[in-house]
Amino acid sequence: MNTRGWIANDEERASGLIMKNNESIPFYWRMISLIGHQLPLKSGLMRIATHPLMRRIKPTLSHPFDVRLRNGIRVTVGPDDLNGLILSLFGTEDPKVVGICSTLVQSCDLLLDIGANYGSVGLLCIKQMNPKGRIHLFEPNPRLARMLEQVAEDQLNGEVVVHPIALADHDGSIGLSFPDGNNSGSASIIIDQTTHSTKTVEVPVRSTRSYLSNIVDNATFGVKLDIEGAERFVLPWIVCQPNLRFVVFECTHFDSDFDWFTPIKKAGLLLFAIERKFLTVRLSPISTPSDAAPFHDLVAIRPRHEMSSSRTIGLRQLAKLVIS
Repeated sequence: MNTRGWIANDEERASGLIMKNNESIPFYWRMISLIGHQLPLKSGLMRIATHPLMRRIKPTLSHPFDVRLRNGIRVTVGPDDLNGLILSLFGTEDPKVVGICSTLVQSCDLLLDIGANYGSVGLLCIKQMNPKGRIHLFEPNPRLARMLEQVAEDQLNGEVVVHPIALADHDGSIGLSFPDGNNSGSASIIIDQTTHSTKTVEVPVRSTRSYLSNIVDNATFGVKLDIEGAERFVLPWIVCQPNLRFVVFECTHFDSDFDWFTPIKKAGLLLFAIERKFLTVRLSPISTPSDAAPFHDLVAIRPRHEMSSSRTIGLRQLAKLVIS
């Protein structure tokens, strides 16, 4: 792996925290990060990162800094960004989603990480991709997209392609709003009238159908979709593709008039809710839209044959259900 652009001592390499300037990260925070990178937690990372105690002990930094993901890839995070804080502590943002994607992507030629943010889900799946496979990161936030392009150029030898665009139902430009200035993951092209937007920037937008058709073609693919309410522009097209193997997506930002459930069932996909368990990944079958209401994340898979599931399963059982 190319380490151009930063120099670290052994202690810093172990903790995964590297400053890009003369600021120093306190020893105690490097040790917390070292422990956090080893924890087998599957959920609850945001709860820990936002705990009042954590906010009191978090060092005050004024510049971006590099953090090490759990597979060694380094990304640059903002000093006050919530997602960056989680990555600095744990080396991953959502272990349960990473676990599902890294397990299922082995049956795919492509992984599309749509709404990549710092790219941690896609980047943490690199070693599980087949040798000829590719990971595509879609991130419209210009600052994050430039960082990901640098990571791809310096560290990844063509294994990752970065698309600095939003996906919707047209080509052109669109406003990307940031409702929470300290959470890069809250950026969205959907304007919520009840939420105050601290900043809006114009970003390129492309039609989902035409843009993804050119990328996917006849390749088998999986998707992680996290686009803060814009799923209505992307999810219906994705689930009707016969070469789709799986899609992991949030279900907490859907408008009441968005029928996300019918296209999934018409496509013959099996739908599971991802339970929030601290130490294991468990998936509960979803038979109706109301079944999904208590959950945050869902995964839809294309099964080996027409079937249904009525029991809670783990990752190994899920992998056996997906068509290869």
